Amino acid sequence: MNNGFNLTERQGKQLREFTKKNRRGISETVRLALMNYGAISRDYEAPKKVVKKVKTTYYCIPNDENVQLILPIVCSVLGTHSKLVYCSRRRRAEATARHCLRYYLMNICGYTSIKTGYLTNRSDHATVLHSKTTWSNWTETDPKIQRLDDRIRAKINAAITI
Repeated sequence: MNNGFNLTERQGKQLREFTKKNRRGISETVRLALMNYGAISRDYEAPKKVVKKVKTTYYCIPNDENVQLILPIVCSVLGTHSKLVYCSRRRRAEATARHCLRYYLMNICGYTSIKTGYLTNRSDHATVLHSKTTWSNWTETDPKIQRLDDRIRAKINAAITI
């Protein structure tokens, strides 16, 4: 047995049995044994696992008139907040709204993939093309997305004609 300790087979077997019986890990058992022996102090704490917090980056919503028109419509129909669409989160609702926004900026407004990417989180043109393909595939195959797409299209057409 090699856990970083120089133990005989018999000692290793005893250690495994002891840890299994007391429901503790080997390193915790060794730490307690060292504390009882006096090799380390009682206030010693093993290093804790570092949990890295994910930082969410929020981008400002551009002052483009088409984005200002389409974004609230997409967010109201899909049930997300516009601030969350313009952040670095990858949750399903925000990603779906981003796909939809990019699709309509390219198809209705006629923006290029580069301009659409710049207006949506400074995205790469390949990301924008992926969004366009994804949204069109979803509208062709999923009836729920089709109904949402019809509602969004109707609201955008009503807002444009006013």
